[in-house]
Amino acid sequence: MTNNNKAEERMEFNDDMVEKIISHMPLKFAIQCKVLSKKYEGRISDPNFSKVLFQNQQNYSAELIYSSNFLSTSFYKISLIPSAIIQCSIYLSDDVDLLTSCNGLILLDFDEIRV
Repeated sequence: MTNNNKAEERMEFNDDMVEKIISHMPLKFAIQCKVLSKKYEGRISDPNFSKVLFQNQQNYSAELIYSSNFLSTSFYKISLIPSAIIQCSIYLSDDVDLLTSCNGLILLDFDEIRV
């Protein structure tokens, strides 16, 4: 595989990742992402993407990820629906930081990337 093909694959992966993130945003913000580029305007306007976007709006997350202390590497996920109380623990290594979460997506920061 040539370097050009690898670069194209990475770009496609990045585009798919951005599209996935946009599809989990609140509707108002997802629509505003049309101004990112003509390519994203076309993707966001696509009927198939609209279908996914509206499905994600209906399947909102009622869960919370939290840590009991700022320096802790232990995180807890709890359901905010009283009838379905579920709690699980997530332990991250010291070189991984949880930056934020939104609609079921989490953003992690890795001190070192392992390939």
